[in-house]
Amino acid sequence: MKDREYKRVMEFVKDGIRNEEFQIGSKLPTEREMAETLGMSRPSIREALKSMENIGLIESQQGSGNYICCNMEKSLSKVIDMMLLLQQIDKDELSETRCLLELAIGYLAAKNMSKQAIAELKTLAESMQNADKEKSYEIDKQFHQKLILGSGNRFMITVMQVFSDIYSENIRKGWENADAEKFEKMWKLHVEIAEAIETGDQRKIDAAVQAHYDIIHK
Repeated sequence: MKDREYKRVMEFVKDGIRNEEFQIGSKLPTEREMAETLGMSRPSIREALKSMENIGLIESQQGSGNYICCNMEKSLSKVIDMMLLLQQIDKDELSETRCLLELAIGYLAAKNMSKQAIAELKTLAESMQNADKEKSYEIDKQFHQKLILGSGNRFMITVMQVFSDIYSENIRKGWENADAEKFEKMWKLHVEIAEAIETGDQRKIDAAVQAHYDIIHK
């Protein structure tokens, strides 16, 4: 498929979004209809649609058709994986970026989270105390997901979801290998983060988030 053919199909879809003909969940015209509209072959249309699926713009449903979606974390994850493979970045650099983003998320969450959401965050943190390591890992995931969503920043939510997927196995192993002292520090820091979010004390938020990352990346 020539690059200009892919661009023609992409522009067709983008024009449909701009004109509000397509939105998330909208079904695209069939390959035959698009081929007739654009004066292109069906194999070229099919290949262009496959490329769009790979970047997370559309979703292909067997026997149903192609639908607009917004799974851009799919392509972002692939880009980061390739950069790691080519040694253009390393896990330490990703970790630094993730920590900086979570500091910003703490700031936004303190501004944007409802009282109920903060109460749920505190409950999650406190429930770690009596949980086993596997359960604590699951609670940790829920805690950070709620914190990220609480930021209200959709771009940060997308980026942090990618980081969470990349680091999920490392985080699991961190909880599994934690001794009693590290385990206690971890759950207490989650409580400190939640309490700092509740009071809106940015210095305490920053200190607790930074201490959390210092422990998990030792």
